[in-house]
Amino acid sequence: MARRQSLSSLPTRAMPEGDRIPGFRLIRELGTGGSSRVYLVEHGLRQRAVVLKLLRPEVAQDVELTAQLRASLQALRGVRHPHLETLLEISDDADRLWWVSEYLPGGDLRDRLRSAPDGLPVDDALRILMEIARGLSALHARGLLHRDLKPANILFDVEGRAVIADYGLVVARSDQNTPWRPSLAGGTPLYMSPEQQAGGALDGRADLYSVGCVLHELLTGQPPYSSDDPHALARLHASAATPVLPARCRWLQPLLDSLLAKSPESRLDNTQQLLTALQASVSSSPEAEALRGYSEAAQVRYTTRMTALPRSLPVWPWMALLACGIFALLWQWFVR
Repeated sequence: MARRQSLSSLPTRAMPEGDRIPGFRLIRELGTGGSSRVYLVEHGLRQRAVVLKLLRPEVAQDVELTAQLRASLQALRGVRHPHLETLLEISDDADRLWWVSEYLPGGDLRDRLRSAPDGLPVDDALRILMEIARGLSALHARGLLHRDLKPANILFDVEGRAVIADYGLVVARSDQNTPWRPSLAGGTPLYMSPEQQAGGALDGRADLYSVGCVLHELLTGQPPYSSDDPHALARLHASAATPVLPARCRWLQPLLDSLLAKSPESRLDNTQQLLTALQASVSSSPEAEALRGYSEAAQVRYTTRMTALPRSLPVWPWMALLACGIFALLWQWFVR
């Protein structure tokens, strides 16, 4: 089933003054994130709905951060993965950074959790976690750190597959053997690792901590730690014991403990270890029967989603057609 968004029933209007980009017409505003304003727009050239994000002016004043973000987005350009939001365009305007990504119409994990105050069924939670882990593995393989994994940034495609989205705080590293040292802490405190809360050096294990926070919320309906006081919340992340899971999913406690360890050295090392641990948990638990056999078959199904994405047409069919036309004209001239 193609995921192309019909525009015939979507009224459009001009973009707000100050945010107008030639070639886009506003369908509706989607919100404001940590670094950007987000719009659902009609792409005039491609005639389909896409998501347009513009770096907020106050963020753009940080020249180093803007350059860092542009480099990260360029590293993501061309990445195609079933569990990563596909980046379609990046502005080449030195004075204004904006980028365009695919539109995923299936809502986000935050909304799903709002309707499940006690958490999702275990098999649903683990399926979503597997998909997040696979997307994150592909992101880390490109030398990128997300820094803002949370339910609001986990979207769903039309087939219901989880997709990591929102690259507004992604950072890149040029040396695969050194940790990221971002110029801005960024992130959402409810889901941030102790080292990210402290503004320290980060590596992929900071994202794994955020995955642990999401896992806890998937299973219980609540993040692991909560406080209206940001300083108190940071202390909870830094020193509070890992919450005990409900009896129905307590067999996942060791996995949660390994993700929410306070020290990065005590956590799982990478996403491959997470996927291995998940597969082992699924294989050994009767509660996860529905997930047996869940594999990279999702990669095959992903082609359905990608057929709806705007792509440039290849040149060779047009060149072949042109060559045939020229040959036909020359043949007619010679046989006269």
